[in-house]
Amino acid sequence: MTSTSAEVRSQLIQALEMDLIGAKPDEILPEAPTKWYLSGFLAPYGVPQSDRADDFGDDEIDEASRTGAGDDEKAPEAAAARKAFFPSSMGLSFLIADGVTKLKAIASWGDYEIIPEEETTAEGKTKQKSASQCHWQRFPQQQTLEINLAKITKASQKIEIPHSNGLFLSVSIRDITDSQLKAILPIGTKTISIFLVNDRAPAADSERDRAFIFQAHLEIQSQIPFVPRPDPRSNSNDWDEMVADLQYRHDFEYATGHNVSADYELDESGQCARLFTTWIPKTDVEKVVASEIAGEYAIETLAQASDVNSLKAMLDPMVEAYQNWILQQKSALTPLSPTGRGAGGEGKQSQSLGGEGSQRHDTANSLLHNADKTNGRIIKGINAMDDPQVFQAFKLANQAIAISIRQRNSHNSETDPKDVKAPKWRPFQLAFILNNMAGIANPLDSDREIVDLLFFPTGGGKTEAYLGLAAFTLILRRLRDPRAEGSAGLSVLMRYTLRLLTL
Repeated sequence: MTSTSAEVRSQLIQALEMDLIGAKPDEILPEAPTKWYLSGFLAPYGVPQSDRADDFGDDEIDEASRTGAGDDEKAPEAAAARKAFFPSSMGLSFLIADGVTKLKAIASWGDYEIIPEEETTAEGKTKQKSASQCHWQRFPQQQTLEINLAKITKASQKIEIPHSNGLFLSVSIRDITDSQLKAILPIGTKTISIFLVNDRAPAADSERDRAFIFQAHLEIQSQIPFVPRPDPRSNSNDWDEMVADLQYRHDFEYATGHNVSADYELDESGQCARLFTTWIPKTDVEKVVASEIAGEYAIETLAQASDVNSLKAMLDPMVEAYQNWILQQKSALTPLSPTGRGAGGEGKQSQSLGGEGSQRHDTANSLLHNADKTNGRIIKGINAMDDPQVFQAFKLANQAIAISIRQRNSHNSETDPKDVKAPKWRPFQLAFILNNMAGIANPLDSDREIVDLLFFPTGGGKTEAYLGLAAFTLILRRLRDPRAEGSAGLSVLMRYTLRLLTL
C-alpha cells in the first residue's frame, strides 16, 4: 500500500518524537532514560547543579567540520563551550476572558524505576547488579486537577499534584496593565501562567533518574474559550511587520510556552478551549498552487507565436485578470470602523481591517499601489516586444526553457523528452519575466533602478522564472551584437550562497 506524503511526514514526526522524547507506555530501557532520551524531562528543583547538567553539553565541535576553502567556506569563529542544564519546570502563559472561574489542568508524565537484576561472579556467586548495569522500566502517570481561580490569592500559588511524589502546579494570575493591550482586549481579560514543577527529593547519584519525570506534558482546558494573544508587533513601523500583520490578521496565538513550546486546538466554531505543551512544535504549511488565470501559459506555444500581435493576444488576458483582481481588492477596502473590543475571546479587533487611516488600511493601500505599478511594468514588458529583436529573444528564451524542462522531466526514466507533458509557466513566473523585460531591453528605462526580489516557497518555480529571464538577457545581447567581441563576456551573475543555506 502506497503512503501519501502527509502520511510519510507523520510517520517521520512520530519516529523523531519517539527517538528524542519517548515513549511506549510501559517500555523497558537498557540504560538510564536521561542517556536514552535528549528532551522532554524535568529534573528535581533541589538537585545540585552538577546533577542537572548535560554531560555532553561542553563537547568541542569537531574541528574537521569547520575546515574548508574559499570565501563561502571560511571557518566560523568557534562557539564558546557551555553546559546545558536540565529544566525543573515548564509551563504555559495565556489569556482568559472575564467570567472564567475554573480551569482544568491535566498533567501526565512517566516515572522510571530500576529493575533489580543479578549477575553471577567468577566464583559462581550471585550479586546485585549496579544501577548503571540495570534496565529501567517506565510507569505512566496522569493526574487531573480543577483549578479554582477564586482561591488564587497570592502572586504565585502552589497546588500539589496528588500521588506524584513531589510535583506541583505553580499558578499566577495578573491583570492587564499595558494601556495599549487593555484598549484592544475584551474588558476583564486576565493573564495566567501555570507551571508544572518537579520538586521531588533528589535520588542518589547512581539512581538520579528515579527523581526525574519524563515525557512531561501539561494540558489546560476551559469551558469559556481562551482569548487570543495580540501580536506585539502589530504597531511596528517596520514594513515587513506591517505586511505580516495585515496578511495574517485572521491567525492567532493562544499561548506562550516556558522551557517548552505551546500548542492549541480549535473547536468546530473556530474558538480555542484547549491548550497544551509540546516538546516538538510543528505546523502545517499550506501548499501554494497556481490559480487558473486567463491567458496562455504553454511555453512552447509562446515560443511559436507568429507575430507580435498574436503574442500580445496570448498575454493580455493575464494583465486584465490581474487588473480585475486589484480592483476587487480595492473595493474591499471600503472604510470600516474598528469593531472595538472582542467578546468572549473571539478577537474581533485583531480580525478587523480597520477604518481609513488605520495602519492596516494604509498598508493595504500601499500594497495595491505597488500592484498597480507592477501591472504597469508587465504591460510595458509586453509592449517592448514591438522591437523585433526583443520579440525574437522572448520567443527563443521560451524555447530554451521548454527544452530544459522536457529534458529534466525525462530524467531517470525511459521517456523521450518530446513525449513528456508540455511545459507551462506558472502565472507568477511569466509575470516576473514580463515585469523585468522593459528594464533589460532598454538601458535608459527607469526600471533599471529597481531590484526585484522573487520571494516564493521552495519548489514553487523560482529557478525557472529567473532562468527564463537570464535566457532572454543572453539571447537579446547576442541578437543586438552578433560579433563575439561585442556580445561575449559576463551577462548574468548567479551566486549560490550554499553556506548561508546550510546555516
